[in-house]
Amino acid sequence: MFASDILSRLMDKYPIIVTLGAAVLGRVAGDMIIGDAFVERTFHPSAYLSYGVQAAFTVGVIVVGKLWMKRKAAKLALGAD
Repeated sequence: MFASDILSRLMDKYPIIVTLGAAVLGRVAGDMIIGDAFVERTFHPSAYLSYGVQAAFTVGVIVVGKLWMKRKAAKLALGAD
């Protein structure tokens, strides 16, 4: 519990930690998809494709998260008026 409290306080103080965590999760998701046995057997992805998928998922997760937060903030602003 102590470590989670510290991490929660750090995320509140430095929101970039959340963005970096999302980027890591996006990269891992891309790596898991491109490294799947079925995908490797079917498509025989090159190293460039592998890095491209990882980069796309990294950026995609960050962009979707930012858009989602912007939409949530707009809904809250409309509800407050």
